[in-house]
Amino acid sequence: VFNHCAGGSGWGIAGSPFGGRSFPLYEPGDFHHNENTSLSNCIVTNYSDKHNVQSCDLVGLPDLCTGCEHVQATVATYLNRLASLGVAGIRIDAAKHQDPKELAQLLSRVNPSLYKFS
Repeated sequence: VFNHCAGGSGWGIAGSPFGGRSFPLYEPGDFHHNENTSLSNCIVTNYSDKHNVQSCDLVGLPDLCTGCEHVQATVATYLNRLASLGVAGIRIDAAKHQDPKELAQLLSRVNPSLYKFS
């Protein structure tokens, strides 16, 4: 899953702290957030509402702004690195929680030989 980050707070396996919508690779502005603050967001509550499903936090997991340049570049770099290591394909879990145009834009930056299943 590359459109959400871990909920809560703590220490990563390399000893880096995370929490409060701040992570080693992302800062609060890289996430979908409430209009008046980048430190909180709506929660997915209505699966009939496209915006709610694609822009709100899912079960406490901060929702990355997959349409934002920094997020797209970071995720594409990661996926391309996997391809360079010999990974043949990826499964995109929770694809329904991403805007299809944003996902297509992100995947257009990824090595075309990488098989993508969503």
